[in-house]
Amino acid sequence: MDKQRRKYVLLLFLSILLTCVSSKAVLAAGQIERIYGMNRFQTSVQIAYKMNPSKVYNVVLANGNGFADALAGVPLARQKNAPLLLVNDLPENSYDALLYVQKHLDPEGQIYLLGGTSVISESFIDALGRLGFDSAHIHRLAGVDRYATAVEIAKEMQHDGTEFFLVSGEDYPDALSASVAASLLGNVTAEEAQYLNNQGEVTSARLGGVPILLLPSRGEVPDSVLHYLNRLNPWLGRQAFHMVGGTAVVPDQIVQNLFSRMKYAGMLRTRYQGNNRYETSAAVNRIGFEIFYARQGKGNIIPRIYVASGTNYSDALNGAVLAAVNHAPLVLVSEVVDASTLALLREYAEKNRANGYTQTVITVIGTVKEVSDEAVRALSEVY
Repeated sequence: MDKQRRKYVLLLFLSILLTCVSSKAVLAAGQIERIYGMNRFQTSVQIAYKMNPSKVYNVVLANGNGFADALAGVPLARQKNAPLLLVNDLPENSYDALLYVQKHLDPEGQIYLLGGTSVISESFIDALGRLGFDSAHIHRLAGVDRYATAVEIAKEMQHDGTEFFLVSGEDYPDALSASVAASLLGNVTAEEAQYLNNQGEVTSARLGGVPILLLPSRGEVPDSVLHYLNRLNPWLGRQAFHMVGGTAVVPDQIVQNLFSRMKYAGMLRTRYQGNNRYETSAAVNRIGFEIFYARQGKGNIIPRIYVASGTNYSDALNGAVLAAVNHAPLVLVSEVVDASTLALLREYAEKNRANGYTQTVITVIGTVKEVSDEAVRALSEVY
């Protein structure tokens, strides 16, 4: 091979490496890493490799050209310990996701398709069959619309029917960070249980996670949501809800319409809101990550932060499952990091330092086009 050809091959190899493998740099006391691909579909595959580079027993597929089904699917994916892979409209345009499934899903593993045939066509089932996966292991979770699809996803989850997150079914920004909080609500790891027991609080490890249900911004609550809630048998005959977003996103009238038509008593436990999506994200993370961050007796620390664009739902949803699996908050940023986000991270950093922890890892989801180096620099300066 001549010198020029060797140079070309080397450059090509480096180009592939940079687009398909997360980059990492150590800054000050903290650690910064990026996970990204050439597009949202490749980014989801890179996150899948980061989450589990070997064998998996479940995968969740969602259309990457819309937010609603993937958003409701985050808690399910976390419960199944499954990567959430974004697919395009056709299998031939979803090569990377299907290749991951082929190489990493156990032959007897389960595949969950989120949404009807208009979002994930029957051709995907045919393609998965050609890869050797039996149709009996392929489960489509779908309803007549996004509200009903979220209900079908909820039915697949393990939970006691007493607590739910409510988000807008018409827009995504307020709900992105909430997908992680919903995934972890009620979760107690074995490590956390041991710490709490040592502190005198009797508890045991449990999976946790509650469904995310979608609501409209006007009109009435869809019948599919009400029928689902009214068929459950909640403990003590009550159901509690965490509303994400202000009244401009989902008005009080919609919530009251829901409660007035429910079989069991409904209680709005929390409404997470702010003046913008970043303040709402900070509110979710501030409350959602205050309780169970005990690590080996060191106290309440948050060793890892995930960061995604607040204007690109696909990267944030990709990162949400990884954040939930690692019990870490997902914070949203724009080109200029919002003051509420910086304030939240300062709180985390101060808590970590007070407990002698200085090795916080910040994982950025997406390229510099989605999360700029300037934004990352502002975040790293906190630590």
